[in-house]
Order: sequence, then structure tokens, then C-alpha cells
Amino acid sequence: MKSVTALGELTPRGRDLILSFGERLSIHLVAAALNNQGVPAVAVNATDFLVTDDNFNDAQPLLAASKKKAAHVLLPLISNGTVPVVTGFIGATRDGVTATLGRGGSDFSATILGYCLDADEVWIWTDVDGVMTSDPRSVHGVSSIARMSYEEASELSYFGAKVIHPRTMIPTAELGIPIVIKNTMNPGHPGTRITPEGDTSKNGAKALTILKNLAMITIQGKGMRGVYGIAARVFDTLAAAKVSVLFISQASSENNITLVVEKTAGQTATKALRQTFATEVRAKRIDLVEYQTGVSLIAVVGTGMRHHVGVAGRIFSALGKGNVNVIAIAQGSSELNITMVVAEADDTKALQCIHDELYGKEKGTHS
Repeated sequence: MKSVTALGELTPRGRDLILSFGERLSIHLVAAALNNQGVPAVAVNATDFLVTDDNFNDAQPLLAASKKKAAHVLLPLISNGTVPVVTGFIGATRDGVTATLGRGGSDFSATILGYCLDADEVWIWTDVDGVMTSDPRSVHGVSSIARMSYEEASELSYFGAKVIHPRTMIPTAELGIPIVIKNTMNPGHPGTRITPEGDTSKNGAKALTILKNLAMITIQGKGMRGVYGIAARVFDTLAAAKVSVLFISQASSENNITLVVEKTAGQTATKALRQTFATEVRAKRIDLVEYQTGVSLIAVVGTGMRHHVGVAGRIFSALGKGNVNVIAIAQGSSELNITMVVAEADDTKALQCIHDELYGKEKGTHS
């Protein structure tokens, strides 16, 4: 801290070192508590075996190197009946410099451990009864999902579900190790079991989630029809502007391309696209590059939708009955996900309408 104060700045490397102390101190408390209960335990710093790259604040594990070191550090303890209490969230570069794993880093550490030890399964403890059919803070009547696939869990995470981060599943997915999401406050609940194959829910859809604080950009013009490379120029422009696209939809008439991006990136993206297509706008081949805030993305996810007829019809019928207008829609050929853009003012009502239609209003656990 003295060096940070003296320099007047905090580097990513320095920040990682400072952030690591919470975990490094807490493992000694947990190990002491276990020993006090008669469970042999020892504190282990993950920097002793978890090898990462040097992308500080968001480091990636080097799994093969970590697995080799874990065999020497952890397996002897386990063989002797000792419980290793390991720091989450941190590792160390090949040079031994402390690095943090970024968002979801502690859960990520758990699945890295599962990979390194060839675990039968990995349990992650949180404050809800596993993955829910939707966000219980916004939707009434949600239920816990008993089983789901890695593919479904990744899709839900991408579209805003907070229970598990997509990176968390990478190490275990490689070996097909199941992940179980359990509730610390309700340990008797079975939670959600995430496996490579998952299972198929009775209505096809597994869960729905939402992304808020977004902006929609529309590129429109009759002169776009049949012109090669328009979409490529759009994505090249946004890549150069370092803007990530969350959603894209294009009319079959080729007159319109709709994009959704983070609200904070909306103006940057629009300015870049207007510059790219300035010649086409002046020549009236493109009518407008329009920017609109106040929209949300709702995603309905489930591998079972591939085999169920009429899921989309039920969704849009429910929204129609709820007087919710759908601004744009997209569905990939995999049929894993139906995504729609709605006005932010209607997003909670839209979630509730779809949830009531797909899952009813009863609580419980569903497959």
C-alpha cells in the first residue's frame, strides 16, 4: 500500500496482489474451524499450483500445468485424509506473480480444482436453490431446475443469469464432470445438476432470462438489397470500435439490420456506423442508421425446444395477450434460444407473461 500511495497509481498487477489478501487470510480461519470440529484440514494457497497467464484482473488458467502441480500439492493431503482449504479467485503466473481470475473467479477456481483432481462432481454453494426458471426478484412463481446441460447453462449465463459464469464450466465440461448448484441457506435442497447431456423439459423451454440497459441500432435502406458485404462492414466497424454485439436480426428482404449492444457502447457504435456508411446515406442507398435506448433482451433457453412444436407460438401468444410489443426477434438454427427485444418499460411484464405460459404459477422443482 505504501508503494501505491507513493506512486499515486495502481497497476493491474498491484491490484491483483491487494485483492488476493481476503482469500489468503480467510482460508486459515476456515481450516482452523474445521480442525476445531475434528476434521483435519490445512490452508492451501492456490498460487502454489494454479498456473495462469499474465492477463492480470482477468487471468486465464493454464490447465495442463495446473493439473501437474496440483498432483504434487493436493493429492498427498487428500490421500492422508486431510481436507485442503484452497483460496478461490486467485492463481499465479509462471513467474509466481499473483493474478486474479476476474468475475466468478471463486466458482471458476472450484471447477479448475475439479479438473485438476479428476473429481466425480463439483458442488458450488450459492444463496438460491440452484438455477431458477427465471429471476425470482422479478418474476413470481419461479421454480428450481433439477437438471440442465452445459449448453443451456452457458446460454443462460450469456444472457444475464447470475448463478454461474460461463467460464466456470469450461474446465469441467472438458472432462464431462457434473456441476451441482446448491443453496448454503437450504442445504437439504437438491439444487441444480449441470451435466453434458442435461435432459429435456416437458415444454421444451428450460428457463428465461433478461439483459437490461441496452441500446438498439437499426440500419435500413432499400439500397441494401442484394449488395454484398453490408453485414461484414457492420461487424468490421464494430470490431474496430471494440463494441460487442449481443443480438442481430436481419429481414429476409435485406432492407434492415437490427443490432443490440450495451447502452454504454450505443453512441460509440452508432457514430462509427454512420461514418462507415456515410457515402451510402448521401446516395440514399441507406435511409438511416438509427439509435434507440430503453430496450431489453429476453431469452428463452432450452435444448428441448428442438423437439417441441409450437413453443414460439405460445411465447408470442402470451405476449400478445399481455399487450407487450416485440420489437425484434432472433432464433438460431440450433433452436436452443429464442431471443426478443422489448421496451424496457415492458420487460418485467413480458417475463411474467412468458413464465406463466410456459411453467404455470405453481412453485416447486421442474426438470
